Order: sequence, then C-alpha cells, then structure tokens
Amino acid sequence: MLTTINQTAKNNIKSDYFYPNRNEKAYTSVWDELPLWSAPFGLKLLEIVNYKKNIKVLDIGSGTGFPLIEIAQRLGETSEFYGIDPWETAIVRLKEKTEFMQLNNIKLFDCKSEEMPFDDNFFNLIVSNNGINNAENPTLVLKECYRTAALGAQLIITANLPGTFALFYETLTEILLKEEKYFVIEYLISHINQKRKSIKENIEMISQSGFNIRNVYEEQFVMKFMDGDAFLKHYFIKNNFLNTWINLLQPTNCADYLLEQTKNRLNELAMESDLQMNVPFVVIDCIK
Repeated sequence: MLTTINQTAKNNIKSDYFYPNRNEKAYTSVWDELPLWSAPFGLKLLEIVNYKKNIKVLDIGSGTGFPLIEIAQRLGETSEFYGIDPWETAIVRLKEKTEFMQLNNIKLFDCKSEEMPFDDNFFNLIVSNNGINNAENPTLVLKECYRTAALGAQLIITANLPGTFALFYETLTEILLKEEKYFVIEYLISHINQKRKSIKENIEMISQSGFNIRNVYEEQFVMKFMDGDAFLKHYFIKNNFLNTWINLLQPTNCADYLLEQTKNRLNELAMESDLQMNVPFVVIDCIK
C-alpha cells in the first residue's frame, strides 16, 4: 500500500523535486562532495551568511565545490553564483557536480583571485573558505574583493591560525634542538608566520582593503590520531603538508631522519594520552 501511495505522489509532483536513483554511478560520484578539512571552517561560515534573494555571490578558492554548491542550494534559484580557483582539475570536477545537480546558476572560472574577471561593484556576497589566506598575495586579493563588491556587500573569510598542528611543530622543534639543527627552527617559524596570520594581522589586512569588520569568531576543532605514524601517513597530511615540511628540512641533508625521529616521539606521546592535533581558526564577517 505504501509503495502505491508513494508512486501516486511522485506522479503528481514536479519531477525536479526527485533525485536520481541512489545506485547510479553519477549519484555516488557527487555524494561525498564535502572535504573533511573544509567542513569545520565552512559550516561556521554558512551560519553567518545573510540569506537574501536576487543577489550575486562569489566563492574565492571554490575547489571542488564547498561551500559554493551549498550556498547556491540554500540561497536558491533567484541568485547568481560564481566560483574561481586556479586549480584546473578541481574546476573540471566542480563543473561535473553542478551539471549533475542541475545548478544552472553557477558559473566557474579557472583563474587566480589576484586579478578577477568581474566588473566593479558586482557582488553582494563574497566568501572564501580558507582561500584568501592561501593565495599568493592575500592583500591584492582583498583589494580585488573590495573593487568587485557592491556597496553594502558582505564579505566572509575563514583562515586557520598559527597554532595549527601545534603539537607536531613543537615536537619537530624538540627534535631539531636535540640534533642541533638550530637554523631550521628559524625556517619553521618564518614558514608559520608567512602562511598563517594571527587574528590581529587578518583584521589589519582586511581593514586596510576598505571593508568594515562586523564580527570576529575564533573557533577550533581537533583531529585525533592513533599515533605519529597515522598522522604522517594520513592522505590529507601527505598531500597538503608533508612536502612543505620535507622542503623545510632539506637543507639539513637528513630530512627523512628528522621526520622519523619526530614520528617516533609522537608515538611515545600517543602512549601517554590521545594524540590531538588542534586547528584553531577565525571567521571574519565584514561589510562594504
């Protein structure tokens, strides 16, 4: 009886309210559209968005689609959405997703955010989920944001803070001191300062671009690992952090040894208590 009722209802409701069969390959290929790393930052960002009709929205560093796809679905069909990212293959993947989901009001651009192909005063909402802080020139990107933002436009950015993976960096520093590789510690500090700005530095940079800051939210999430071996072999760590760490250690001519010693020390710490990698981050809500 239930099957009959459901079929009758389906026949009487517009077809675009129904999703394709869950067993279709295309369906499962877009099911996991949310990257683990992006989620904690982006979920807070989504809370802060001013949801309005008939607006133009830009996502800087849209990657494979989060939070662009989610924002587009939440704001609905009256608005226009634009995603930019220099990661060419990610844009290709994102295009596949938007076409399958029939999100026809999303336009994608394979370009850098330091020079955006948009008119002045164009957007009503600009978001960047860990995007601007990873650009080559964040200051220039923010100037472009200000140029392309309409009067009253909302800008929301997220960025991880200097304390990201503090336990790893503290342990690596401990090993470097033990091995008397003092000069590498300076490289390490310089790298952190360059890639991860403090809340104060982020606020100053945004203010200098012309935006007015309304709210600042300091947040944190934790990634737990069984031990140092699991941490360093995690897919995301290997593909987004490990190469940088190896390059920083390369001048010592014993990068592999130093990482091995760091891993062993993390393994020892994991025997005493949970191996916790904290990721502090900030979400900044602004207006033009």
